[in-house]
Amino acid sequence: MSKARDSSDLLARIKAGESAFLRELYEEKRTNFIKWVLWQYSCSEEDAKDAYQRAFSILYFNVKNEKLTELNSSLDTYLYAIGKNVLRGILRSQMDAQPLDSVAASQVDGFDFFEQEQQNDQKQLTQQLLNEIGDPCKRILLMYYFRNYSLESIASSMGYKNEGIAKKKKFLCLQKLRDRWAASKVDERGIL
Repeated sequence: MSKARDSSDLLARIKAGESAFLRELYEEKRTNFIKWVLWQYSCSEEDAKDAYQRAFSILYFNVKNEKLTELNSSLDTYLYAIGKNVLRGILRSQMDAQPLDSVAASQVDGFDFFEQEQQNDQKQLTQQLLNEIGDPCKRILLMYYFRNYSLESIASSMGYKNEGIAKKKKFLCLQKLRDRWAASKVDERGIL
């Protein structure tokens, strides 16, 4: 059997959603993925496990929704590429959550305190505005932009019929956030 045939059979079985097969595949790929992440990145084992779970979910939904219909590389390579992006999102969100003094201590010479302070203010404002717009918008935007969830994953998690609805909701929520952002900038300048 050719390699292309093997990969198309594998994708067909994933798409079919055979639970026993998916569970076996999940366990088969998990250990090596976690070892690779721990070796490649400076992260906790918990973050590596979280990245794997998200990456495997994205892989499944990409196959299920026919975003991935053929493999140009091995399944492991595809899964690791997804995992790398997911993990970067996890690590970025952790960096964003660090207090200003710990970030400043880790910076090299030439650290621009004023610029860092502005970024910190913008992060705080964004968090405040996300809290103001509330759910489901807050959840959707956090899942998409900070946790790197695919639209398929968001649709599934939020109970939407398909990714098109999730995409529309994300657009409307982002517009709502931008409107609040613009209004807060007007308020700051006292132009109201």
